[in-house]
Amino acid sequence: VPARAEDYSAEREGSIRIQLKDLGTGLEQVEFCVYPVGTPFVKDQSVYWTLNRELESTGVDLNELTTGGQVREAAEVLEAAVAGAEIVPEKGYTDANGTVTFPEMEQGVYLICQTENAYGSSEPSLVSIPGRELDEDGAMVGWDYDVEITPKSEPPKPSVTPSPETTPGPTVTPSPQDQRESSPVKTGDSSAVWTWGGILLLAGELILLSVTVVRKRNTER
Repeated sequence: VPARAEDYSAEREGSIRIQLKDLGTGLEQVEFCVYPVGTPFVKDQSVYWTLNRELESTGVDLNELTTGGQVREAAEVLEAAVAGAEIVPEKGYTDANGTVTFPEMEQGVYLICQTENAYGSSEPSLVSIPGRELDEDGAMVGWDYDVEITPKSEPPKPSVTPSPETTPGPTVTPSPQDQRESSPVKTGDSSAVWTWGGILLLAGELILLSVTVVRKRNTER
């Protein structure tokens, strides 16, 4: 949103101070990249911002960001675009207190991005130098050339270890011999009954024939 140019100094440099939120994961050596994405100009006694030419294809209008949601959305769009735009960032690492300062910065709009780290992840942010200094009621009372920001951050997500898959063992096919040995004996098998019955009947006939022959021989005598 354009701001009035009263008390505005176009030649004054500024700074950006980043303060990390303590997530309990360590605050030191977290890298931040600060990309210049816009420059200021004065028109009709108001300060406006011009998006860098390399990023014009994103369609972001720095002068129409009126809500926090719009600022976050624009920051995400620009974060995706800066890598291919060959914009060289300023880089810095946080100290033990989670603080990193970028001094002697030219006026402009800057995109702040955190690189991957065990600390967690911070949302990309947009800040301007100078920023607007506001009173308790939210009314602008001047310009702030030394900007401080605490990015919205969240701890790293716990890694999920996949459970090992159970590999089925080899299928064992029994041999014909094993099948014969393991086959149960059938009780009440009709074929077996008829076989044994036939054997007993034949034995009875042989015994009867023998008795008849013996009696015949005795009679002849």
